[in-house]
Amino acid sequence: MRASGEDLPGRPASGGRAEWTRGDAESRGDADQTSVIRQPSRPPSRPKWPVPLVVLGLLALALAAILSGISSNRRQLPINYDATAQLTGTANVAWSQQALTNGDFGRAVLVNVPVTGQTSTRVLTTDGGDAQVVRSRSYLANDQQFFTIDTIYAVNRTTMLPATDPPGDWNAQQAQGLTVGFPAGTLQQDYPGWVQDTQATTTLRYLRQEERGGVNTFVFEADAAPATIRDPATLANLPQSLPRAALAQLAPALPLTAQQRSALTSALSSLPDPVPLTYLYAARATYWIEPTTGWIVDEALQETRSASVVDSGGSTVLSLPVFDGNSRFDEPSVAAAGQQAMERRESLNASGRTWPWVLGTLGALALLAGLLGLLMRRRPEAVPLPPPSTAGPPEAAGPPEAAGPPEAAGPGEPRRDERGRGRSAVADADRQSGARRGEPQAPYPGQSPHAGPYRTSARPMPGESAPDQSAPGHSEQPDPQRQAGQQPPNPS
Repeated sequence: MRASGEDLPGRPASGGRAEWTRGDAESRGDADQTSVIRQPSRPPSRPKWPVPLVVLGLLALALAAILSGISSNRRQLPINYDATAQLTGTANVAWSQQALTNGDFGRAVLVNVPVTGQTSTRVLTTDGGDAQVVRSRSYLANDQQFFTIDTIYAVNRTTMLPATDPPGDWNAQQAQGLTVGFPAGTLQQDYPGWVQDTQATTTLRYLRQEERGGVNTFVFEADAAPATIRDPATLANLPQSLPRAALAQLAPALPLTAQQRSALTSALSSLPDPVPLTYLYAARATYWIEPTTGWIVDEALQETRSASVVDSGGSTVLSLPVFDGNSRFDEPSVAAAGQQAMERRESLNASGRTWPWVLGTLGALALLAGLLGLLMRRRPEAVPLPPPSTAGPPEAAGPPEAAGPPEAAGPGEPRRDERGRGRSAVADADRQSGARRGEPQAPYPGQSPHAGPYRTSARPMPGESAPDQSAPGHSEQPDPQRQAGQQPPNPS
């Protein structure tokens, strides 16, 4: 009878958990029990990874929307916009304002002289979506400044059309159409334009695409038919009347035909003194516009201002050229404007198209993957169960014996508390080593009464005495030369 605390061969220690594996079954030779039986250990559950993926997708979409909104706000006239270009050209005729003011009428008319100048557009202040913008233009010829004009406009920063309700203290010019530039995202279409001199509108016609200043541009052209100059700032640069003597001194220097010169000479005596003058303006302008930013990369302007000599009856006697010339941005200014337009275009594309598109795409994919993951269920986990046991029922355990010292064992015999484990260990060692009867045994790693190497014969080794056959625990080792079932040889 075994104590309840003893381990049974081939079974786990009492109170332990049975954990059978495929290797255990194979080591016991249970070939038919090598398969592992599994059963769910917990109910199915959803995976946890889709939740952070959904959160990341939503964050990416939100960031894409924010960047898109920022880009929309940036697609307008910047609050620090300041574009300046140098002008170059030729004046067929130009009246020097400085000479007229000084009364030097003999040198007041300039003919076929190179012209330089400057044009600038600068934002002074902003009010929400509106901006106060000043546009300046000046010309010089023979180191004499003969024309300068500054005009203030109130424009919508997005459409670049006149602001509908600008602050009253801006003192902005009442205008219609485009005045200081084109809108960001310029289209291949006609736009209304404003002619400041005549206070009238004209059509900015789209012509073609053309590379200018290192960038692709849309080319627009505008024609302003001759009309009366009404702009006070322009009229301030022109004399409203001239004495008859001054007009007589100017006539020889003016590029007039013989018929015009004769008509002026014959009419001088009948003209009032001073002679009143009215002015007409006509122009043809061409603009190269970078479409993404709306910036003017180049501008070519052919314009004419002429003075009409009016008699006492109000009839026009003669038209005298006051300014007839052409001008455009010089090459360094074109290159600089093209570079600035390119840099701003790349900035707008990166913030308004590239990053929102990338973040929006990644966010949508992450959100879709996360939602699909939330619909998935994790497969139930399985744990191995012990295979059906082929061993017989365990022996009934008797009442627990009183604790005491282990029962003494004779020589070569294991103690009582080691018998069960000894038999189990020997059986396992036999199976693992594949030992057969009649063959030498491999060294046993567990409890063993042997203290030396195994021998294949009972005959003594050289230098040893013959073992006592009557000693307790002595067992004769089988002779490897004797076949199984044969009688041992007769020692006689």
